[in-house]
Amino acid sequence: MSAGRGLALAAIVVVVAALAMGLWASGSPGTQREFRLDERRVTDLQGIVAAIGRHYELHRALPPDLDALAAAPGSRLSTSDPVTGTAYDYEIVGARRYRVCASFAHDTAEETFRMAAPWWHGAGRHCFEQRVGKDPEE
Repeated sequence: MSAGRGLALAAIVVVVAALAMGLWASGSPGTQREFRLDERRVTDLQGIVAAIGRHYELHRALPPDLDALAAAPGSRLSTSDPVTGTAYDYEIVGARRYRVCASFAHDTAEETFRMAAPWWHGAGRHCFEQRVGKDPEE
């Protein structure tokens, strides 16, 4: 075998090894897609929380459901899962307390997934307790 052929073969081996290491470190394309979808779910929930806050400031009450928020003039609120189309859960638990829930593909504790602390979640259905207003707890 000539030196040129040997170098070409070595280069191919290095490239294949680098690709394999990259996939191993970041996960498969399917896994990365699931992470992006989980990030989208959190972004959707953050938008819902912001819209609930605006609704509370205007009406001094929590909205009765997500449909009421989505129907507000100028609203571009995403109220359903990007994959299944199932509506996110919204549940009033007090005069100023509520929770929003979604189902996630991955746990934020997984090394490759980065999310701000208030939005950490496990795989599967997870709810985030929220509160509007600045007055002391009920």
